[in-house]
Amino acid sequence: MTPQARRKTQPRYPVEFPVEFTYQGFRFKGTCRDLSVGGMFVETSADLNENSVVRLKFRLPKLEETIEVDGKIRWSSSRGLRPGAGVQFASPRSPRGLRGKHIWALNTFFSGRTPKN
Repeated sequence: MTPQARRKTQPRYPVEFPVEFTYQGFRFKGTCRDLSVGGMFVETSADLNENSVVRLKFRLPKLEETIEVDGKIRWSSSRGLRPGAGVQFASPRSPRGLRGKHIWALNTFFSGRTPKN
């Protein structure tokens, strides 16, 4: 993938919270290490293929329900200190994308936090 294709368009915030996800019918656990309105980095030892779809489940403060959203694996690495994958959330126009209340919860969560450079 070219550097332009991997360019992030939304500010990303350093975080640490558990994420569950389903990939090819199997359930996995990971840790979200950075988050934006457009996606997240999930630290995981699971071997994930680029362009595959995963179903993510996670919780944020200010939102009582669990967020469940589809995401596309944009890149994956099993090397380095933090193996994992960059996941792009499905569009809000998608039936399994982020809902308005999820976007509100994300923006509220980011309020007062400093994004990564």
